[in-house]
Amino acid sequence: MKRVAIWAAVSSLPQAKKVSLQDQLEQGRAHAERHQGHVVVELVIPGESRNIILFEDARERIEAYAQLKAIIDAKSIDALIYLDPSRLGRTAALILAVAELCTRANILLYEIDSPPTSLEFKRPDYNDLLVRAIRATGAQHEVRKISDRHQSGMAGRVEKGKMPSNINFGYAAVFDERGKLTGYSIVENAAETVRLIVRMYLDEGHGMEAIADALNLDGRLTPHGARWVKQTVKGILNNCWRYAGFAELNVRSKTGRPYLRVRGMWPPIITEEQARRIIAEREARKSARGSVNTVYRFTRMCQCGVCGSRMRSQRKPNEWQRIDGTVGRYADVFYRCPNGCVLIGEKKVMRAVVEFVRTLINRPEAAAAWTDRPTEDQSAVIIASIERLNASIDKLISGIRQADIDYYSHGALDADAPRHQAIVSALKKQIVSAQAEITKLQDKLHEEERSNLRSARIDDIRANGLSYLSSEDVRAANAWLRDMFRLVIDRAAPKRGCRVSDIIPLF
Repeated sequence: MKRVAIWAAVSSLPQAKKVSLQDQLEQGRAHAERHQGHVVVELVIPGESRNIILFEDARERIEAYAQLKAIIDAKSIDALIYLDPSRLGRTAALILAVAELCTRANILLYEIDSPPTSLEFKRPDYNDLLVRAIRATGAQHEVRKISDRHQSGMAGRVEKGKMPSNINFGYAAVFDERGKLTGYSIVENAAETVRLIVRMYLDEGHGMEAIADALNLDGRLTPHGARWVKQTVKGILNNCWRYAGFAELNVRSKTGRPYLRVRGMWPPIITEEQARRIIAEREARKSARGSVNTVYRFTRMCQCGVCGSRMRSQRKPNEWQRIDGTVGRYADVFYRCPNGCVLIGEKKVMRAVVEFVRTLINRPEAAAAWTDRPTEDQSAVIIASIERLNASIDKLISGIRQADIDYYSHGALDADAPRHQAIVSALKKQIVSAQAEITKLQDKLHEEERSNLRSARIDDIRANGLSYLSSEDVRAANAWLRDMFRLVIDRAAPKRGCRVSDIIPLF
C-alpha cells in the first residue's frame, strides 16, 4: 500500500471560499482511496501568503513546508496529492523546487486536476519536465492576473466613490428601492466610539492598550461585538483616512503601485487634520513606543543641539533626611542625549518654556518675530499643478471613452480586443499616475495651509500654554505641547550646564 501525503493550501481567504481547505482534503482522501493509498499526513496552509521564491525561505516562514522537507528527507511517503500547481506556491520557482525535491526522493506528484493513472512513481522525461515548467509559470501568471483583477476592481470602486473593501465600523450602506448602493450613512453610536479613540490617542496621549481598556470599562463593543484589544484599536487608527471621508489604495504596496487617496461618497466621522495628525503621531511613536507610558512633561520634545538626536527622559531617585530622622524620597527628571552630548533637568526646561510663553503673552512683537521665519507660500503653484493634473485626467477619461466608442461602434471583433485592452490599460495607468501625483501635491498644500495659520496657533499658545504647562494631566499636556513646538537643548557657557537654546514652531 502506497503512503500518501495530502497538501491543501489557499492563497487568500476569498479564495478559500471557492475551493476550501476541507474540499481539498476530502478530494485528496478520495483519490488516495481510489488507488488504495494510505494517508499518513495532511499538510495544511490556512490562508498564509506563499509569495516566496526560495524553498529555504518557505521552510523557515511556513511550518507546512518544513514538515514536507522532513517527510521527503525521511522518504516516509510515496506520493504527494494536491489540487493544482498553484497550491504548492505562488511563484514558479517555489513550485518547481517542491516538485524537484519530490522527484529526487522518488515521490509521485499527484495533481487532482490532472490525476495520473496510479500511485506508481515514474521518473519524468524531457516532455514531462517541460510541461511541469510551463504549468508552474502559468500558475504564477494566473496568481498575478488575479491580483491585477483584484486591484482593478478596488480601483474601480474607488473611482465610483465606493469603499474599496468592507464597510467600516461606524457606517452603514444605503440602497435604493432596486437594491443599488447609493451611499453610506453614519451609525452614530459606533461613530462616537471612533471619535473617542481618536481623541484619546491624539489629545490625551494614550496608547492603544490603554484605549482598549478604557473602551471595555465603558462597555463599548468592537465592530464584531467582542471586547477591545490593542489590535482592534490599531485597526481603527489604520483606517483614519477612511474615517476622514477618503479612500486609499496601495498604502503598503509590495509591487510598487503608486499610493492613491481620493474623496469617497461617504460623510467623514473625523476631520482631515485629525487623520494627518494620527499618521504623524504613529510615525513619531515608532521609535519611542514606551513614551505613552511615561508621565514626564517634555517627552519626545527635546532635541540635542549638538548631534540632532532626540533626547530620552530618565528618572533619578533621591533621598533626604527630615529633622525627626525619617527619610523623604523624591525624583528628579532629566533629558539625556543618547550620545552623551547634553543633559538637562526637567525643571530647567520648564522654566525656559514658561518664560517663553509669558514673553509671547506680554510682548506681541516677540510672537511676530517667532512666526515670521522666512517662508515662501507655494499654495498658488501647488493648486495650479493640481488643476493641470485634473484637466489631464479628464482628457484621459475622454480618451478611454473614445476608445470604447471606436471599438464597439465598428463591431467588436475578437482580433481587435487585445489592441483595445492595451489602449485602455495604458490610459488607466496614466490616470493612476496623475492621481498619485495629486495625492502628493495635496499633502504639500496642507503643509502650506498649516504654515499660513501661524497667527491662530500663536494665539492658542498665548491663551492655553501656561495652563497646559501646569496641568496635572501630563499626557494630555504633552499631546498638546508636542503639536506646537520642539525644544533644542545645547551647551551653555562653561560650568553652567545646558540650556534650551531654541524653541522651534511646528507650523
